[in-house]
Amino acid sequence: MHEIVDPFVPFAVFLSIIVIVALVLRHKYRLKKLQTDAIFKALDNAESVNAEIIHAIRQPESPLAKDLRRGVLLLAFAAALAGFSQFLSILRSDELSEAILGLSLFPAAMGLVYLVFYLASKRR
Repeated sequence: MHEIVDPFVPFAVFLSIIVIVALVLRHKYRLKKLQTDAIFKALDNAESVNAEIIHAIRQPESPLAKDLRRGVLLLAFAAALAGFSQFLSILRSDELSEAILGLSLFPAAMGLVYLVFYLASKRR
């Protein structure tokens, strides 16, 4: 049974990464399209639209909030990988568990860096 499933595991992992990236890009595209449509609708309905209204519609998200969100999400992902590795140590070998635990250090380190960027930007 494992001989049939084993070749599809890497394919499924890489396909899931591609699907996640595609969904994020699609969401960003739809958000920008929605903002542009709101500006055009405001231009059609209003007699005069000043720069403040357009700026309020296209208000960019602050990089400070993005750093905090990315840091927290990466730390949560690292914690999920670490928990999964502990679950694997119960079911399978300790070597695989240690490898996945080591792999969880990468998103944890990246998350900590984003949180340091957030704290450094907040102090300025």
